Amino acid sequence: MPRQHRQWMLTALACAAIIGCATTRSQWEAAKARDSIEAYTDFLARYPASEFSDAARVRTSQLQAERDWPKFWLQARLMNTVSAYQDILFHEPTGSHRGGNGPTGWC
Repeated sequence: MPRQHRQWMLTALACAAIIGCATTRSQWEAAKARDSIEAYTDFLARYPASEFSDAARVRTSQLQAERDWPKFWLQARLMNTVSAYQDILFHEPTGSHRGGNGPTGWC
């Protein structure tokens, strides 16, 4: 392969890498702006090993917990047992319900 051709190929590869990084970042920013489970899931489907993948997975988990929280709370309220409330504390050890900042009706 001639030297000029190799240099051109290396330059093209470097440009593609730079554009790819910019695209990943712009897609990450778009997912953050939407801030939804769907946005982060779409991002992870396209960029499963990017520098933002771990953050996307963490935020997806947080949003899922926020979405599911009322269901767990209602179940515990209906059961109205110590073990039901302990299950909430076990499954959401750092949730907003700690320290009296939980849902309305928290005793």
